[in-house]
Amino acid sequence: MRFLIPILFGLVLCLHISAQATLFVPSTPYPTIQSAVNAATTGDTVWVAAGTYYENLVFPAMDFYLLGAGPGLSIVDGMQTGSCMSFQQGPVTHAMVIEGFTLTNGSGEYVFQGGWTTVGGGVFLSNALFSAGPPISPRFKNCEITKNTSAEAAAIFARYGGNVEFLDCNIHNNTATRWTSYAGAIFGQYAPTNLLLRGCRIADHAPYDVRATVYLENASASLEQCEFVDNTAKFHSGVFFSGSSGVAPTPTTLNVKNCSFVGGIGQSVSASTLWVGGSFPTVVENCLFANNMGGLSVLGMSASASRSIRNCTFVANQLGALSPGVVTFSGLTAQPSVLRLENSIVVDNVDAVGSVIESVALFAGTTATLVLTNSIVETIANSSTLVKPEFVDPVNGNYRLKPGSVGVDGGTSVNLNPPSPTIATTMDLDGAQRVKFGGIDMGPYEGQHISYHPSAWGKVGISNNGPFDVLQVNGSFGDVFRTVSVPLGTSTTVSMLQPPNLASPAGFAIFGMVGEATEQSIITVPLGIGEMTFAPCPVFPWFPVLFTLTNNLGSFCPQFVPSTPTPWVSFPFPVISFPLTLTFQGVVEESPGVYVPTNMVVYKAE
Repeated sequence: MRFLIPILFGLVLCLHISAQATLFVPSTPYPTIQSAVNAATTGDTVWVAAGTYYENLVFPAMDFYLLGAGPGLSIVDGMQTGSCMSFQQGPVTHAMVIEGFTLTNGSGEYVFQGGWTTVGGGVFLSNALFSAGPPISPRFKNCEITKNTSAEAAAIFARYGGNVEFLDCNIHNNTATRWTSYAGAIFGQYAPTNLLLRGCRIADHAPYDVRATVYLENASASLEQCEFVDNTAKFHSGVFFSGSSGVAPTPTTLNVKNCSFVGGIGQSVSASTLWVGGSFPTVVENCLFANNMGGLSVLGMSASASRSIRNCTFVANQLGALSPGVVTFSGLTAQPSVLRLENSIVVDNVDAVGSVIESVALFAGTTATLVLTNSIVETIANSSTLVKPEFVDPVNGNYRLKPGSVGVDGGTSVNLNPPSPTIATTMDLDGAQRVKFGGIDMGPYEGQHISYHPSAWGKVGISNNGPFDVLQVNGSFGDVFRTVSVPLGTSTTVSMLQPPNLASPAGFAIFGMVGEATEQSIITVPLGIGEMTFAPCPVFPWFPVLFTLTNNLGSFCPQFVPSTPTPWVSFPFPVISFPLTLTFQGVVEESPGVYVPTNMVVYKAE
């Protein structure tokens, strides 16, 4: 019997493997994608070679893997005769995967939306049996949906669907043509439709007259790690979410995490980027709202439920002349609700004539409470006295906090409610660990650069209003990022200044590392010296390569160039003709017999 069991298992495994086939397109039996789709069975793979396929694909109620050669390579051209891809029957689960395609030139399918109209030029999903039908939940990965044209929802239309996922998709330049249509790009309609957009870019939609780029009517959605860039709509350049009253069998919810809304234009009097309705709590977290124009507010929320805005930055938005505030909370309700603004930054937002506007506004008659926690909020009254955060490069849209700025380590850790099933609660908008080098930072970004860590600033004079910078490269401390960039072929000097607490010349050593220090480089040096950004002395043959530039403290680290007591400047080093990054940090005698680490400087020849 013990020999029979493996034999039976092997037979079952062989039957399972033989039931799964790979169908190649184009080939003699399958010249078109549709012919392979029609022939596929559950678990099969339909592999589509690079090329342009002029088809309007209709999918059966079956799960298989449709794999293209990649966006821009395997192209489905809808020929303006229907949707590029259409799903109208279930069940379909996430095992139905469509990956690696460009969907373009689709015109959509006809549905009744206050009259017969076309929707879903790229993807059309509508359950023929309505809410009672089997769910339709395909998963799209690494697809491009572009240059489709339909009356509305030119990219994606999903009605009475299931958990429909779009992962790492580029959805751009689709055109809705219907006057006063609901959605320019994406329309999610009627429960149990639940859209997940993760890692997607939704950009460059400028329809003639639509209410929102993404319109969610009695449908749920999760937006995670998405970019909304340069979209235009009559009301909401980003997302409109109607919510539901809770009477429906399937209540609808919206969660927005780790997303950016940049460069949008809302042409009318509403929330220019995002409107949140419904009677269920909503969390907007780790999001950036920057350089949007128009509308009464950037983010509008109904007061029929409690809302939380956490670790978000609203900056450089220009709203309409009648704007009451950047974030608005409106609507009459007998049930008290709370708007929480936590670890967030709301600064440098103006109205149509450039005047500062309020950060948060509760409409008159709204029975709601505003709770501000660890946030930098600009108002008309405090605009001249508020200490504002410093951003790395606001001119070019980099709204990460500079090291040393107000707001760094200025937040407080909070628990996500509801939690995200796919994003770790400790992930920032860059996808990096949320807490670095101390407390949580305000806004959507956590400081990742090594210069944020206290070890990079050294301990010279830390007991006397320090730390003080004493190590220089080419006469510079490298500003807040501790980085000195020089053109290739530029000569370089390294210098050590006299510590302010020591009257006589100080002994010192300067250590170097080939490359740039990271948080993994930080060590604690023995003998009470404390933390440094990397270990001193040569460590061969391991990488990174460490060396001692100069040293007059003894023979424990052989030096490359001779030194004298401080102040000291090296001779000009030979010019470097190839890109090279070096990190320098020293140990200096701060007071007689007491040695501490200096500041760090990164040298980049580029």
